[in-house]
Amino acid sequence: MAMMTMAILGSETKTPQQVLAEAKEKIQSQGSIQYKEIKSFNDPMGNLMKQEKSHSFTRNPDSSIGYDFIKDSETGTTVHLDGNYQEVYPKEKTIRTFSNKDKEYQPAYIKEVLKVSPVTFFSGEDWEYVGDTLVSGEELFDFFRIENDKVVNGNTIYTEQHIFIDPNTSLVESYERRNYFNGELSQTIWYLFEDYSLSETATPLSYDLPENYKTSFFGQSQEELLQVGQKAPLFSTTDINNQAWNLEDFKGKKVLLDFSIINCGYCLESLKYFNQEDFKLASNIEAVYINQEDSREEVIQFEEKIGIPFPAISDADEIAKQYGVNSWPLFYLVDEEGIIEDVIIGFDKEKLKALTVE
Repeated sequence: MAMMTMAILGSETKTPQQVLAEAKEKIQSQGSIQYKEIKSFNDPMGNLMKQEKSHSFTRNPDSSIGYDFIKDSETGTTVHLDGNYQEVYPKEKTIRTFSNKDKEYQPAYIKEVLKVSPVTFFSGEDWEYVGDTLVSGEELFDFFRIENDKVVNGNTIYTEQHIFIDPNTSLVESYERRNYFNGELSQTIWYLFEDYSLSETATPLSYDLPENYKTSFFGQSQEELLQVGQKAPLFSTTDINNQAWNLEDFKGKKVLLDFSIINCGYCLESLKYFNQEDFKLASNIEAVYINQEDSREEVIQFEEKIGIPFPAISDADEIAKQYGVNSWPLFYLVDEEGIIEDVIIGFDKEKLKALTVE
């Protein structure tokens, strides 16, 4: 690393180490910190997705992480006040929190939640200088650290984190997480941090929880999976091509129900597996793709780009609830009499291979 590179800022010259130290000192000297985060990433279809959140932090020496905070986004609000961590989901009218018996896991969970934050970037001393870069005409200093460097099932997985600091403001302007698979860049996630508001005064935060919401605990499934031996709930609907689809019509054959969503890496991997030329389900098995999360238009676009080799059903929230779907991908194999023969959680290639033509 070119650790001795100097930056000329007006009449002032700073080393990368000085820039890093000033950024750390500036954040850690504040009593209250506010900023806006813009996260960008490409979904499995290559579309650029953006998510915005507003963050408010205030120092609290009694907190396990040293701060109280509130994070707001379109999908909900995360609140950590007076030692209590809660996630508020307006769509579900649900507040998720830790039960008393699981409260010991709360600090580690919060640490993961705040993994990408200018407030926590400087908790370690492992950032290394890469070089200067221009972003929107601004000169920023690029520092990186290695998050992952391992081999899994013969595949090399390597992940870098990068922070970009403006030497004029001593603030982190952006962050990148770069994932490499077998030496090739497989995904980059970008974060921009804007509209900073800093104060040396620790202004207390407050939040009024909404009424008429239900509370659930982390680790407690929102739905209960159906079990082998249970009767599969019957349903009839139309697929994305407006063709009628009725589970009862397949009595006498086995049916593989593939519960998946678009923005799910293992769902995508399972579809790639199904789309292989040599993959063919046994002649007595039919299959259907059931998506509870995405709209008909989104599933059609996904099908055109990726390929779904089965009838595809969108907007299937009610069907998913009948089957207790709480993670993706999830497969139910229903036998000839309409009884659940197997439950496959996740992309289990060996179990799926067992359903193919020998």
